[in-house]
Amino acid sequence: MERKIPLLQRPKIFFRTEPSEEDLNKLKEALNWTNDFVKKGKYMAGTDSPTVADASLLPMISNLIGFELVDMSPYPELAAWVEKMKVAVPNYDKCNGEGLQIFMDFLKAKTAE
Repeated sequence: MERKIPLLQRPKIFFRTEPSEEDLNKLKEALNWTNDFVKKGKYMAGTDSPTVADASLLPMISNLIGFELVDMSPYPELAAWVEKMKVAVPNYDKCNGEGLQIFMDFLKAKTAE
């Protein structure tokens, strides 16, 4: 997943083009797997509490949602997991949320130029 997201952002940010259909399909496949991991209200490792896997994926998934690279509606469990993680991570807004918003504003401005 961490390799797929930048592959999709780069064309949009630097070249003002849409990512290839092949790259989008690869990301969607990874999102399907990730969505399956958190089904039934579990965390990424299938646990009842967050692990380092959750902590490492939260910024990537948040970035993906913020940048609106793909339609996230097919992944409702993943969206619920993000909201649950925002509560589970102490000081989420200060540690990730504020920086994410600054980054998203920068990316959106860059792609609008």
